[in-house]
Amino acid sequence: MKCIRMMDHYLSRAMLDLTDVSKKYHGAGSYALDSISLNMKNGSVLGLAGLNGAGKTTAIKIASGVLTASKGKVVIDGIDLSANRSTAIRNVGWVPENDTFDPHYSALDLLRYYCGLYGMASSEAKSLSENLLERVGLGKNKCQRLNTYSLGMRKRFMVASALIADPKNLLLDESFNGLDPEGFRFLKNTIVDARNEGKSVLVSSHILSEMSDLADLVAIIHKGRVIKTLDRSEISRDGAKVIHVRLDRVDQRIIQDLKEFGNVSVQNGLVVVFNPTIGENELEVVSRKLHKDGFLVLECKMVSEKLEDQFFRIIEEFESESAVEGTQVN
Repeated sequence: MKCIRMMDHYLSRAMLDLTDVSKKYHGAGSYALDSISLNMKNGSVLGLAGLNGAGKTTAIKIASGVLTASKGKVVIDGIDLSANRSTAIRNVGWVPENDTFDPHYSALDLLRYYCGLYGMASSEAKSLSENLLERVGLGKNKCQRLNTYSLGMRKRFMVASALIADPKNLLLDESFNGLDPEGFRFLKNTIVDARNEGKSVLVSSHILSEMSDLADLVAIIHKGRVIKTLDRSEISRDGAKVIHVRLDRVDQRIIQDLKEFGNVSVQNGLVVVFNPTIGENELEVVSRKLHKDGFLVLECKMVSEKLEDQFFRIIEEFESESAVEGTQVN
């Protein structure tokens, strides 16, 4: 029982914490990140989703110690990054979106060099490099120069590089971009394996469908701010049936009127009923109830909703609310 409690405590610990982190680049008029907070626990996958330029890469670079935050606090496995950077970043494996390594080296030689930067002896560096390259499926290509590698092979090499110190946290920035099905499967398996080993994984993407069967939580980032966090129940709705209702007006009675038909949410003027209790051929019941309560039903339909639909609706709702707030201030 004691071992089980210790394991539960270990898995519930926050391995990587970003608290009220902001970043403003020199000469920029606005913040690239604006007071974001992210919390990653052992044995979990946190997805970071957003449009291009939303701040995903900046957040991951700060979490990995590559960039310094303008404000806020980053704690890695209980170590304050600003107070003890060299120790903290040993617990982070970073897989950047684009590689920056010298393409004229062979995979084995460059990985041995990277191992040496961690203070390993030559024999240990060679042994670990060969094991890592074998692990990521590059064992037969270890002596090839990196400039002969395909995109998928270069991604595998970056994963091998990130695993040198056996980090407790793995950060992947847009790593699915451009991969063929084999590379895609390899990366998904890498993430699942890391989670099963008790590591925490942060993976960014602008395509939410990549997160549907991987992430435990998905934080949606927009214009440098985390505007919504989806839990597993919301993520797993990918492709699920929902009811969309458009009315002449929306007020608080809607939720009460429709709760017998499922979980009701009003998002940017659209009424969405999740986990509907009725079938598509019974939608007339919904229309009749709303009409009886004085609403004009403009549209009532059953749709299969993708995660991307949720994603864009959340962004549209945020933009709409921001516009209203801006009008009120002015």
